[in-house]
Amino acid sequence: MAYGWILRGTRKNIATTARQIRLNFIGAVSLEGHTIIHTEVERVNAQTIKSFLKSLRKRHTPEKEIHVIWDNAAYHKSKDVQSYAKDSNIKLHYLPSYSPNLNPIERLWKMMHEAVTTSAKNYPTQINKMCYSDAMKKTDGRSLPHSAREAIRRHAVAQVLSGESPEKVIKALGFHRSCIDDWLSRYEQGGEQALSTGKITGRPRKCPDEYADRLRELVKTNPLQLDFHDALWTRSMIQILLKDKFGIEVSERSVGNILSRLGMSAQRPGFKAYEQNPDQVKVWLRETWPEVQREAKRRRARVYFGDESTIRSDYHRGTTWGVRGDTPVVAKTGRRFSVNMLSAVSPKGHLRFMVTESRVTADVFIDFLRRLLHNAKRSVYLIVDGHPIHRAKKVQEFVRNSQGKLTLVWLPPYSPELNPDELVWHHVKSQRIGRTVVATKEQLMALARSVLHSLQQNTQIIKRFFYEKHVRYILN
Repeated sequence: MAYGWILRGTRKNIATTARQIRLNFIGAVSLEGHTIIHTEVERVNAQTIKSFLKSLRKRHTPEKEIHVIWDNAAYHKSKDVQSYAKDSNIKLHYLPSYSPNLNPIERLWKMMHEAVTTSAKNYPTQINKMCYSDAMKKTDGRSLPHSAREAIRRHAVAQVLSGESPEKVIKALGFHRSCIDDWLSRYEQGGEQALSTGKITGRPRKCPDEYADRLRELVKTNPLQLDFHDALWTRSMIQILLKDKFGIEVSERSVGNILSRLGMSAQRPGFKAYEQNPDQVKVWLRETWPEVQREAKRRRARVYFGDESTIRSDYHRGTTWGVRGDTPVVAKTGRRFSVNMLSAVSPKGHLRFMVTESRVTADVFIDFLRRLLHNAKRSVYLIVDGHPIHRAKKVQEFVRNSQGKLTLVWLPPYSPELNPDELVWHHVKSQRIGRTVVATKEQLMALARSVLHSLQQNTQIIKRFFYEKHVRYILN
């Protein structure tokens, strides 16, 4: 029995047929594609069930196994039905007794009954049309924009208030019958304002906002300080952290979503020597370097930052494209050899370099200093780290004999991030040489010279090195 909205205190009569019409259906809902298979029968018995199974069998190839899940009705368990199913590669499964809620086909029957009982003319042809068109093709309002859904609600309620039947209105819109009841109830309680689309809150966040700042600060710390064994945060470690600190249990995938919402991403970390003395770094930034700048400006000297590095034949960096599951293989030499490079870079975009196959000793470093001073019209300030080679007696003697043309300044110990020449090595090794393959030491030396010479010609790239956050102090 269906209900409809009418004026209080009145009774509405609907004309309908006096004949008693009964239709029997056998149907199935397929999990593959969610298709509906049905047939109309005069009565349901073992014979009609067997015929329905035959129609299912014809839809698939003989070798494909079919699984049918249904209730414990007597005709489902008849010997004739079970014998045919066994011979036709059909597996029969029976739901627990008195459990129609476990069978999705019951939803279809309910929709069919609703469509039939809300219609005034229950003739057989119209019953079929309603059951398999109107009942199964309702509009899913969730796919519509919020503004459109609000307009539909207002329009539907206005039509009913003007005298239209709620059943006709909701059927014309293509929504489920219960929608109009909900809309009319909301209008009666709160007027037109109640039909407006409210704030869509969605599913509550697994990590509430009040924990966000605390979690962000914890992830910024070293995991070793929180009794983890690794020094790099992983999702599984943060999963444990959320459970221990906040009592939140989430999957690793959800951890990734939470971190992304907090503005974090998986990154390759930078490394800093724990032997570095922060006080010495502060003295360099606040006192030593500003004094060097003033002195160099007074003497109109050119300032360079220098360093040495080694590149080996087995040094490779970078990624390439390939078929999933089939890692590309790049042929390379199995021999190991290396060359050494020395360079000096200035904030003005100047680069001086030297490539050698010899070990970098005090004599080799002095040779590089001679080349740096060759044809120099100004005196030079060279800032280097505290490597023993840079402090060797031979080097000190060479500096004294330069008659003021050369001044060596040493960076704080264990502070390579303060030297922009490190960015030269990153460019040369990771961006260029590490992406190629060489077979001999001669090829490696020629490649190193070529890459350094190409960089030397591009002063804009060199100037951009000094905008990296750790060496930006040089430009201030």
